[in-house]
Amino acid sequence: MKNLKFFYSLVLAVLNIITSIYLFYRFVVSKFAAWPGTVAGFEDMAKTINIDPVFFRWMSGIVILIASIGILLNGIRYFSGIVRGKVALILNYWTIMSMISALVAEFFLRTEPKLGLVYFAIFIILLAIINLVSIKRLLRIENN
Repeated sequence: MKNLKFFYSLVLAVLNIITSIYLFYRFVVSKFAAWPGTVAGFEDMAKTINIDPVFFRWMSGIVILIASIGILLNGIRYFSGIVRGKVALILNYWTIMSMISALVAEFFLRTEPKLGLVYFAIFIILLAIINLVSIKRLLRIENN
């Protein structure tokens, strides 16, 4: 049983760390570095709600940067237990809400939703829910 828990923690840690790195590179760097595809996508979405696409892109980049840091800290938490309690809960809720917002933007603001982005956002939501369950289980054990 102890080996199974270790394997479960190891898989989740690696999954969180890899997801965080990919999220940071693909969705944060692309926004801050103004990659042409990203700029075009935000110009398309900004027309729908009539706001400045640069501001929209930068704010989205900041929100996703916080989410990617939260996912990275979850990965570290599985190894070291540094991030606990309310901070971990808040970061996971932030991640879920930012990915739900990304899904809303994808379906309601973009003229043609990109399914790859939709699938990745759903994956991140599921990963954050798994992290929340794990954190709440740890908090229950600590409080008893």
